[in-house]
Amino acid sequence: METERPHILLVDDDSLMRRLFGAYLAEDGFEVIYAHNGYEGWEFARKFSPSCILLDINLPDINGLDLAARLRNDESTKRIPVAILTSADLTQEAERALGEIGISQYIHKSITKDEFLDRVRLLVPSSNQGRH
Repeated sequence: METERPHILLVDDDSLMRRLFGAYLAEDGFEVIYAHNGYEGWEFARKFSPSCILLDINLPDINGLDLAARLRNDESTKRIPVAILTSADLTQEAERALGEIGISQYIHKSITKDEFLDRVRLLVPSSNQGRH
């Protein structure tokens, strides 16, 4: 009997980043749900209840940190691990996200494929991913 693959919600307005990180995740056995902006990410998080959410900070419609706070304050999404996925260096804003909002991880977009997948697997500990 095949078990259901963990679902990862990837929220990023940059199509290249969505394709790149989505390909890494799919290749590693994750089911990927793509959101192009914050409001779509909010809707999909509530609709699909993914195993974890990878969230860009700089979105065109709502700041990723504001969306993360909204996710943490909603009963249906507050237990879903959320990682900030961004090209920005760790700033006070990101530190606030990690501490005050309850972000699980801060992942820099320049990360290697293997490091990225290792970090995602930590967010979804029940997954049996990692079939390099």
